[in-house]
Amino acid sequence: MNKRLIKILISIWIIIALSLSAALVYGIVYARSNGGIFNIIAFNKSSLKIQKEETLSLENCNEIKLDFSSDDIVIHTTDDSKLRVVQKSSNKLKEKEKFTVNTENNTISIKKAESIRNINIFFFGYNRRLIELYIPKSYAKDLDINLSSGDIIFDSDINLNNFKCHQSSGDLNVENLKVNSYNIRTTSGDININNLLGTGEVIVTSGDIKIAYKDINEYTKVTTTSGDIKLTIPSNLSFEFHGQCTSGDINSNFQLNYENKRGNKANAKIGNGPYKRIDATTTSGDIKIQQ
Repeated sequence: MNKRLIKILISIWIIIALSLSAALVYGIVYARSNGGIFNIIAFNKSSLKIQKEETLSLENCNEIKLDFSSDDIVIHTTDDSKLRVVQKSSNKLKEKEKFTVNTENNTISIKKAESIRNINIFFFGYNRRLIELYIPKSYAKDLDINLSSGDIIFDSDINLNNFKCHQSSGDLNVENLKVNSYNIRTTSGDININNLLGTGEVIVTSGDIKIAYKDINEYTKVTTTSGDIKLTIPSNLSFEFHGQCTSGDINSNFQLNYENKRGNKANAKIGNGPYKRIDATTTSGDIKIQQ
């Protein structure tokens, strides 16, 4: 390699290094002037502007479906009789980038429109998006959420028939969920549900699961490949527990029967029956079941 080419390459790398350093310095200064870097990254709804909103009749509707990509979703319940959808963004969206609604076969489908490209270098130019769904308290039918990347928050009590939630990446936080059945799956993210009533399963590939049950109709199955499981059971519930972890411990303030010396496989029957079944499994992580 001749000396001229070497000098050119060195000059290019110096320019790149200086550009990245300048961006980093700008980021630090900008972060300090806006309350710190974590304040910038944090979910700040006040900085988002409404891009589109729509009010929909729920007459003859048996299921609401949400299908989005890189969006945060917040579910509210209201005393109104109609469903309202609000789309917010930190940057102005084009019409073709706004959500679409399709009503067919007693199902309201609310979907992402054209894919929106996010540029995120040191958190500059990042377009944060939010979908707010206002569901009438009188609606007690099905809800199906499919989300590629983003968090889901239920900020108020909700009663449903069937609840399905599939996330590729993101956390699920629910304050009070009453359903007949639930099916919750996420590839990467934590699940945090308080006051859960119903029957179903929660499956996570990488993330922690924390559930406080109000009641269990028939059974609950909780599984994570990499993460901890913490289950809180009401004092008046009679249940049969089966727990297993490959790498981790099983702990409880209930009387457990350990099936081996390692203490990573346990079962119990608590109460007088009829028994509700609780299955908890993790490959790498601890299991804690408590009153």
